[in-house]
Amino acid sequence: RWFRMCFTENGYGSSRYDTTLSYGTNKYGVVRTPPDTEKCTIQLLELALYDSEGNNLLEGFTSCEPNAIARYDSNGYYAGQEPGTVVLGSTGGYGFNTTNGQLYNLFDAKNTKMAGYSTYVSTGITVDNPDSWMKLVVRLPDDAPEAVRVDFMSAMGTNSTVASYNGRIATAFRLDGSADGVNWDLGIAQNDALVAPSNAGKWYSDPNGDTVYGKRPGKGFEITKAIPDSSFSHSFTCVGASNGGVIDIVGSPYTVSGLVVDASASAGAISNVVFAAEGTVYIENVADMDADSISLPGDYSHLDGVENLSKWEFSVGGESFINRMLTVENGKLCLRKRGLRVIFR
Repeated sequence: RWFRMCFTENGYGSSRYDTTLSYGTNKYGVVRTPPDTEKCTIQLLELALYDSEGNNLLEGFTSCEPNAIARYDSNGYYAGQEPGTVVLGSTGGYGFNTTNGQLYNLFDAKNTKMAGYSTYVSTGITVDNPDSWMKLVVRLPDDAPEAVRVDFMSAMGTNSTVASYNGRIATAFRLDGSADGVNWDLGIAQNDALVAPSNAGKWYSDPNGDTVYGKRPGKGFEITKAIPDSSFSHSFTCVGASNGGVIDIVGSPYTVSGLVVDASASAGAISNVVFAAEGTVYIENVADMDADSISLPGDYSHLDGVENLSKWEFSVGGESFINRMLTVENGKLCLRKRGLRVIFR
C-alpha cells in the first residue's frame, strides 16, 4: 500500500496567517520581504501514519536509495518503490529537492527536520495548483496493519520571530491512497484550512499537546477511506494465476474481461473477481492440440460470472481455432473438438 501526502499551501501563500514578521525588520525599521523561494518551502519534523492502537507505521522509514531525494516519473508511477521507504513525488515534469535536512529525518523520532521546496518559485505552493504541491510518497510493507490516522509535526511555529521563517509552516494537506502505486484514491484525509501549531515541535492535530513521540492512540487526522475502490485502484482488465500464485483483489469485487491460462503449469488462485459477460481467454503452452479434450488447470467455481467463460472468445498460443470450443464444467475449463461423434457398438 502506498500513501501520498500532498502539502498544498505554506504560510506565505495563505491569507489566514500573518507572515510579515517572518524576516523581521532591517536597521531602518522596514519589514524585510521574503524571497520568492520561501513561498514554496515547507519544513517538518515528523510524519506519521497510525494504526488503530496508535503505533506509527512509518517509524524507521528511510529515503529510497541510492538517491536520497529520489523521485519517479511525471505520471506518478511508484510501483517500483521499495517497502519501508519515502520518496519525493513529481508532477507535470516538475520535481522537488531538499535543503537543510533529508527525508529520513521525518521518521527518526528525533528533533531533526526536513525542508523541501517545489520549483514553483513565482506562485508558491497554492491549494488551487496541484502541480505546485510538495508530495511525499511512502510505501508500507505488505503485512503492515491498516492505517487509520495521519499526523505531522511542525518544525517552526507561527509565533516564530527569528529569521527561520514561520511562513514555512504547512497550512493545507491532502492524503491519497493506492493499492498499486499507480492508481490513486484522492483525499482519503484532507484539510484545506489547517491550523498550524504556535510553537515548533508540536503535532498539527494536537498543537497544544506535548511533544511525545511513540504510540499516540486516537491522535492524528482520521483517514476516512482505508480500503480503495476497485474501479479507481486497478487499471487492468485481464487476470491469470499459475504455479501456486495468488491474486486477491483489494476492495470491492473487480470485473475483468480477460483470463490467462497456462496449460503446462499447475493452477494458482484468484479471488474477488467477476467475469464480464464478454471477454477473451488466452490459453498458452498447450502440448497436444490433436487431443479430443484438453482439461485446463484452475478452478473458478467460486467466482461470479464463471458461466460466462464458455461464451468468451479464446485463443491458443495467440491463434484462433474454429474447430475447438471452450466449455465450463463445475468451474473448470476444457477445450473440446467441435462436431458430432457417433459410436456404433
